[in-house]
Amino acid sequence: MLLAVLTVLNALCLIGGLLFNAELLNKAGADIPLKNLQALEIYGQSLAAVSVCLAAWRLCIWAHGKWGHQQHLMRSILLSTVVLAPLTWWVQGVVPDAIAEAFPADLRVYSLYAYVTKKGLLYDSVQIPGIPYQEYRDKGEGKAFIANLGVLMSVQGSYVEQIGHNFQGFAQTVFKGYTRRNADRLYSRLQAEVIPVFDDIAREYAKVEALRRSGVAGNKRKPLALPNAALQQDPPSAEDYALAMPSGLRTRQAMANTAQVRGMARHGASGPGPALRGRNGPACHAQSVQHVPQWHRQQHGQRRCAH
Repeated sequence: MLLAVLTVLNALCLIGGLLFNAELLNKAGADIPLKNLQALEIYGQSLAAVSVCLAAWRLCIWAHGKWGHQQHLMRSILLSTVVLAPLTWWVQGVVPDAIAEAFPADLRVYSLYAYVTKKGLLYDSVQIPGIPYQEYRDKGEGKAFIANLGVLMSVQGSYVEQIGHNFQGFAQTVFKGYTRRNADRLYSRLQAEVIPVFDDIAREYAKVEALRRSGVAGNKRKPLALPNAALQQDPPSAEDYALAMPSGLRTRQAMANTAQVRGMARHGASGPGPALRGRNGPACHAQSVQHVPQWHRQQHGQRRCAH
């Protein structure tokens, strides 16, 4: 009877573990609040403590069945529970902190997971060559990237050692997968917020260039006014952008590559900014999906922008 109960409890623990991993996967790619991480941490500690206690109980039943002393079975179960439950809770909660603090090279994957689950996504301390996620930390992309790494490592725990041998390649793969998952959102923002503004700027620029060629006064190049937080300034109009752009631009690509349009894409239209690199105006969805991972891999130092 007791073994049947333990079997049911083991099944419940298995379901709980599956739900735990499912919840982690739901968090992948999101900017996870620290409170949610703490709740997942407590859940994980509880699940680990129950699983270890169940294993200990089964061992007690097997040992007393083999060597006798059935009258001491309950005492053994209670003793193992009193010792192992808090010990497992401590190991599950404290040891990852110690790993994360020490951060030895041979435990870098475990350490990274410790930072994800225990330190509130303190990804600033993690250095992965060739991955520019730290360039986007203020926007949440860097946090989401590390969350993806942590989730995959928690779900694929048996592969952690193999991952450690090629950690940079693993990180690059996850980073590419994360950016592809966000391609739809970036594309919709591009079409809804940036492209219409750019179209207005291009039309105004064509008018300004025509007036300049005809010699009409009042169309000299005029830099955009610098934003002043103390003043209630209206955002620059399409005409303001057109007048600020250099003369002689003949293509949309050339217009899109100007500093004024890049600034509009990053700030003025609250668009995706660097996501516009490498594309012409109304890019199709397939082009967007193709270019988004390239955007994330490029450093901000490459100040190119395209529509």
